[in-house]
Amino acid sequence: PDYADAWNNRGVALDNLGRYSEAVDSYDKVLALNPDTADTWNKRGTTLVRLCRYADAVSSYDNALALTSDGADTSKNRGNALSQLGRYSEALVSYDRAISINPDCDQVWNNRGVALDTLGRYSEAVGSYQEAILINPDYAEAWNNRGVALDNLGRYSESVASYDKAVTLNPDYADAWNNRGVALDNL
Repeated sequence: PDYADAWNNRGVALDNLGRYSEAVDSYDKVLALNPDTADTWNKRGTTLVRLCRYADAVSSYDNALALTSDGADTSKNRGNALSQLGRYSEALVSYDRAISINPDCDQVWNNRGVALDTLGRYSEAVGSYQEAILINPDYAEAWNNRGVALDNLGRYSESVASYDKAVTLNPDYADAWNNRGVALDNL
């Protein structure tokens, strides 16, 4: 009963099976035995997100980050949970921390752009999407999101070009097609 690695592995297996509440219980056993396990706090937070328990997830991520200086993934996850709570300014802090540790993560740059877009900081959002695209030129979601930010800036011709790239990369991307139509209508 005191074998923390077994509880951790059980948590991972339960999480993979979609049995999230039980996975959290297993991670809680690990943390009762060894509360200084940053990786387990991070996994627990990720599983709590799957249960839509975003505030609890943020708390788990905070515990993980208190234990490690190399928390790019945890910082990204924390930012995503904060975004789900509508706490975009705080999410930006987490995304910026993740980027300072690992500047080559296209998803963090994209998610940072979404947070900036939601806060009405459209020019900065375009810059974040551009960073995501520089890292991964085939990132259709970043191209679409760049188009949205450009739309918000009234730069419709540029937004159409972004949507064109998004649908070229993913011809089944309905949102990008719809956004492209709106931008064309605005032109």
